[in-house]
Amino acid sequence: MAWPRRSTTRDAFNLRGVPLGEIKTACQQNPDRVYELLVGLRTAAADRLVDAGQHGPPPTLVLPLDQAEELFSEEAGVQAEQFLLLISELLGRMNATESALIVAATIRTDRYELMQNHPALDGVGTVLFNRLTPMPLSEFKEVITGPAERSEQADQHVRFAPDLIERLLADAGEGADTLPLLSLTLARLYTDWVDVGADELTLADYLAMGGMHDVVNNEIEEVLVENPHDRTTAVDRLRAAFIPWLATVNPDGDQPIRRVARYDDLPTASRGLIDALVAKRLLVKDTRDGEVVVEVALESLLRHWDELAGWLREQRQNLITADEVERNAVAWRARDHDPAWLLSGTRLADAETLTDTEGFSRSSRRHA
Repeated sequence: MAWPRRSTTRDAFNLRGVPLGEIKTACQQNPDRVYELLVGLRTAAADRLVDAGQHGPPPTLVLPLDQAEELFSEEAGVQAEQFLLLISELLGRMNATESALIVAATIRTDRYELMQNHPALDGVGTVLFNRLTPMPLSEFKEVITGPAERSEQADQHVRFAPDLIERLLADAGEGADTLPLLSLTLARLYTDWVDVGADELTLADYLAMGGMHDVVNNEIEEVLVENPHDRTTAVDRLRAAFIPWLATVNPDGDQPIRRVARYDDLPTASRGLIDALVAKRLLVKDTRDGEVVVEVALESLLRHWDELAGWLREQRQNLITADEVERNAVAWRARDHDPAWLLSGTRLADAETLTDTEGFSRSSRRHA
């Protein structure tokens, strides 16, 4: 889990006497202490309201939990289980007699069912708010022209031809996740044309780079061309990194989804290529819990990179089986090696077959 760099809430209520390190330790080892800290926050907030002439019960605390899908991924591990149990316990204690704590979580649709059915959250009341829908296409024009207008004000003279704007809007309307793809396209247009002296981006410029559909493939191709090895070798090395470490398939709907991989788990020969994709901002490298991790930054990569889409189709069943093995391994360890959580029958046979499958053997053994 990622911890906050600083606690603005403690600063706002003058609760600086509790070191952040103590709070981290309490979250990992001492739920009673976390409960005390939350009660202290409510009391401090109530005192401030009284000072402002407002009387009544202490206010309800709202704990925001962004990207909650990471708690239910195959890489989440034991810490996620501990965190969910902590949340469940705190909600039960804080809300025993009044509404004192709300956890407001955002989560991807394809992981919501896992949260609903997770044993650690059994008995926790939930309210589903309206889904966060993609930005309306009607607002995309401002995304395109707004930065250009700012550049004009800064005397940098970057303009979009009207027919290019129309084409970008038309192409951006073809999918639900095209805003990041549009951003990548605009960046590529700027790099390829504005940086070489053009002050107006045209439809011809856009078509010359292959349009929005090909922008991801073009970015990948640049990495492959710049690699010192031949293209076939480079593609094989990327495949070994993405399958099964960085991408998988959601069995419900067969949609591709990203995975978070430890950098050290990626094949050594592929790491130079992975670093090049990080430099392209197609992947993100980060440090979590003291380990370097890598994940797909642009989810459109999973759909628009033609070769990756083919690998995912070919390895669909193996990827689904690998995910099931990893989930069961995490649950088995979290429940003190309860034999009831071990695979058996056909599921065990599939898992054993997977351990002998090229590309999956090391991944499967790591979770055995």
